[in-house]
Formats: sequence, structure tokens, C-alpha cells
Amino acid sequence: MKTLLRTIDYDILRALQLSYYVGNISLVSDYDYDMMEKEYRAKTGKEMEIGADDPFDYTPAQRALALYLQFSCGKQKKKRS
Repeated sequence: MKTLLRTIDYDILRALQLSYYVGNISLVSDYDYDMMEKEYRAKTGKEMEIGADDPFDYTPAQRALALYLQFSCGKQKKKRS
């Protein structure tokens, strides 16, 4: 069960990265994301991959989850500087 939860945590973080880097949609604040990533590292001892702007750098499950989160959490475009 712990392995499944770690996989889900990882996929959620990757889906949030995909939404941000590919979809230009921020579903959580940078601070909240950083805290989630820190918690993931504490639980697993693993570092997250750096977000990529190519959707095919993400698994089909992560892409589907990103779409689900975008629709269920509401879309909030990130601001370009």
C-alpha cells in the first residue's frame, strides 16, 4: 500500500508540473507545490524530476490526471513576467 501511495503522490506532482509547464495553468501556489514536493522527498528519499514542457515526457496516466485536475480544480492561468 505504501508503494501505491508513493506512486500516486509522484503522479500528482508530475500532473501539477505538466499543468504548469505545458498547459500554462497553475493549480496550486508555488509555495504549496514546494511543500508537497518537500513532503514527497521526506517520505521517499527521492528527488522529483524537473518539470518539462514536452507532454510526452509525462506518462499517459500523468497526462490524464493533469486534465482531471484542471477540470476539477478550475483553471487559473499563471502570470508571465
